[in-house]
Amino acid sequence: MSKCGERGIRTPDTLGVYFISSEAHSARLCHLSNICIKLTTEIIMITTESQRSELEEYLETILDLYTKDEYEDMVESIVFQFCKRKFGWEREFSVKLFYEIANEYNK
Repeated sequence: MSKCGERGIRTPDTLGVYFISSEAHSARLCHLSNICIKLTTEIIMITTESQRSELEEYLETILDLYTKDEYEDMVESIVFQFCKRKFGWEREFSVKLFYEIANEYNK
């Protein structure tokens, strides 16, 4: 059987159980949970066309009021608050999308 501090892992190809240390098992679980968190975040943070269109419309007014130099100091917070309230988006995603749209707008 297994030694103290070891855990069994069933492999898909053989369905046999291989024993690994608790540390290796913890590292594997941590790696898998990080992958799941990343995938979940990417899925949640996909915008629909209507959301992006609504943000673009909102930004047309904002971008006319502020210069590029004021974006970081003032506009990022305004955009984040709008996106958080309207769509439930986090700051990092909101700001990233803001700069994508602002770069397209300023071309």
